[in-house]
Amino acid sequence: MRLFLQIFALTAVLAFPIRDARAGDLTPEEIRAARKLHNTKCVRCHKAYDPAAYNETAWREWMDKMSRKAKLKSDQKELLARYLDDVRKQKQNAQHDSTAEQPSH
Repeated sequence: MRLFLQIFALTAVLAFPIRDARAGDLTPEEIRAARKLHNTKCVRCHKAYDPAAYNETAWREWMDKMSRKAKLKSDQKELLARYLDDVRKQKQNAQHDSTAEQPSH
């Protein structure tokens, strides 16, 4: 059940545009392209892993390993990395916000 909820949460995060508009963020076109890459190069072969479940070093190692395995071009790897980094940051911020809002006992 927990795995189902994690996959559902990640799918929900990946299904909607990135909310925070900051300088250097992805354009709507880049988001669409990154989602397409994620679906055709990642999720086609394995489940969608939650980027927020990994520390920065481990996530970078997996991104490097899997981008080689998926035969991503450098621009594809960079776009996908930027997209998943934003997803990862949003999810970590949401988790931080939800724990900060819980009353202490």
